[in-house]
Amino acid sequence: MPTFLIHLLVATCTTTDPPTREGPLDVPPVVITGTRRPERPLEAPVSVDAVPSKTLETKQATTAADAIEATPGVFMQRSNSGAGAPIIRGLIGPQNLYLIDGVRLSNSVFRTGPNQYLNLMDPTGVERYEVLRGASSVLHGNGAMGGVVQALTLDPRQEPWWIRARARAHTAAVGGGGEITVSNHWLLAEPPADPEAFVPSIGLIAGGGFDSGSALRIGGGDEVPLSNLDTAGWRFKLLWEPTRALEVRAAYLGSVLNNQGRVDDLGKGDVRIYDNIDHLAYVRVVYQGDVLRFASATFSYHRFEEDTLRSTCATVDVPFGSGTAKVVADRARCTALDDATISKKTSLLDTVDTYGGDVAVELAFLDDRLRVLAGAELYGDLVSSGQSESKKGDDGTFGPDTAKPRGAFSDGSDYLSVGAFAHVDGTPWRFGPGLELRLGGGLRVSHFSAAAPDVPELGDVDYDFTGVALSASMQVVMPRVFNVYASFLQGFRAPNLQETTVLGDTGSRFEIPNAELEPERSNTIELGAKMELYGVTLGLAWYYSVIDDLITDQSATWLGSDTAGDGDKPVSQRVNADSGHIQGVELSASARFWQFTLAYAMTYTTGEVEIGGETVPFRRLPPLFGDASLRYDLPGDKAFIALGVAFAARQDELNPADEKDARICETAPYSGLLEADCDGTPGSAILNLSAGFRLSPFARVDMAILNLLDARYRRHGSGYDGAGIDTKLQFTLEF
Repeated sequence: MPTFLIHLLVATCTTTDPPTREGPLDVPPVVITGTRRPERPLEAPVSVDAVPSKTLETKQATTAADAIEATPGVFMQRSNSGAGAPIIRGLIGPQNLYLIDGVRLSNSVFRTGPNQYLNLMDPTGVERYEVLRGASSVLHGNGAMGGVVQALTLDPRQEPWWIRARARAHTAAVGGGGEITVSNHWLLAEPPADPEAFVPSIGLIAGGGFDSGSALRIGGGDEVPLSNLDTAGWRFKLLWEPTRALEVRAAYLGSVLNNQGRVDDLGKGDVRIYDNIDHLAYVRVVYQGDVLRFASATFSYHRFEEDTLRSTCATVDVPFGSGTAKVVADRARCTALDDATISKKTSLLDTVDTYGGDVAVELAFLDDRLRVLAGAELYGDLVSSGQSESKKGDDGTFGPDTAKPRGAFSDGSDYLSVGAFAHVDGTPWRFGPGLELRLGGGLRVSHFSAAAPDVPELGDVDYDFTGVALSASMQVVMPRVFNVYASFLQGFRAPNLQETTVLGDTGSRFEIPNAELEPERSNTIELGAKMELYGVTLGLAWYYSVIDDLITDQSATWLGSDTAGDGDKPVSQRVNADSGHIQGVELSASARFWQFTLAYAMTYTTGEVEIGGETVPFRRLPPLFGDASLRYDLPGDKAFIALGVAFAARQDELNPADEKDARICETAPYSGLLEADCDGTPGSAILNLSAGFRLSPFARVDMAILNLLDARYRRHGSGYDGAGIDTKLQFTLEF
């Protein structure tokens, strides 16, 4: 506890790397991720924040990771140019749930560690992102352990012919992009004389965007090899309102991430390029009434494709320690993908088709003092996976592609998730003018089953689990003013196919399957206070989580060796730890005076895991991090200017797996050698400047200079250094 307090006291003088927040003026009036119903973030019994469209505009976010990484409590890890994996309350990958319009984006093959899947949420079509911190398995199901990230896409405008067009440019990865969105609204009957009368209507919105950049320039002037990235997104949504009580939405959203080069193992002669394409379609019918507040049914289809090209380059032996180590023979030729230095090319293609459906109803009684929310959902994944390779012959030429008997996964694997929940919220007491006591509680029952044929060394793998999760909360609330709350939250996550059946080199290690994995479960207590009064906002949350059967990494052997694959990667297997605990504090505050806004946020996280009788820190544990900013706004949204600093402290609390990770403990960039006594990741402080001007009611210019001092820094656990000085310019037309 004394160490914990010391960390809090030094928060303001330590040093993170996410860009600075735009300030509190953009906080939307309601969010839905915290309780699955519209409410003000101030009044939620959990920690939830939003990044609305106004902030997305001024941040000039080109990926979802760019959009949410300055959200309080979110630490962004990036292993390659398209990646962006949020660490929320110490958890990463499938321990956090991704949703788009309430439909699951997460599936059963998402990699357990850092990945690029968040960036499949194309920001050009997003109205706002919402980030829920803390376990939410009762309301959101499997995977909602550390938190939930939800993208809420643009709805058709309630006006005829709305058009928005944007063009942007950036210099750290020289390039730019653009987007266009068109919306229209048609009345299906002649409007009556009464302006309040309902008229049936149909709305349509469609659009797309893209961004492209060259190799990323980092602080000091060096470039990250193979870091050029091409992204694009497109979308279509229809909204039909035949009656005042009924609405039907149909949407299709697509995105692509190409040329995602990964070079954190370049020193070992291993480079890879990822291409992702994603398709998501859904139809939702919603009825809104009085006692039956709403009833909804959603049917969805999601297709996820990942194509990986891995190039294995020639290596040489170099003296290291008391022996020798293999390192890449020619870095430049390897990153140029020169056949002269490549010895083997491996192609992997994984495709997941997910069919889903969910229903939900909410009942309201006693003038809204008692509300009951219940629902059920089903998601089924069908997995196809293949692999081929081409080796260089003695004559220096590559032979034909040869199909391998298995891809990263067993072809024909399937994964089924079924769940049902009920949640009750009540206001049993009201004290005087506006003060309320609110109580809430919920229950979810979930069932999971998976099957994977012919897993190496294991044969056919079949497993299923049934789990129960509970939640409870108590609040003292003065609406729109303050909220003091205590919550008990349970998390539940069944192991996915990536953890139980994957075999092969997944980046920093060679993973082997484990069909005996059990689900991980968490019990969390969260205490918090929120306030909005006289231009001052304050949010403070403390949480303590105990995680049983935590799914983590453990060193293992494969075919009698503790290393395997090209580059002799350490062999690793997913196992259930005996237990783990994690706790932290999240603070955010802002004050508005005249036209100025001063904002500050800080997050501190610590945690340990016990496995095999040994207690070690959590893997990839974020350092203390946060940001501070000062912003000036002209009245009427005419212009703003903001100066901010993003900071992170040194992180030297390392898990044994961290000490074997080149992203953290490499002796020098791309050396292929690990420090004998690794001291972690240095702290950093990044200065950012941004401004925006409204040229007319229809035109706006936004600009920014990020990393103003061109500092060289790295986010803890990331595969490359952060961008150097980056000048951004964006022009928006809207009419």
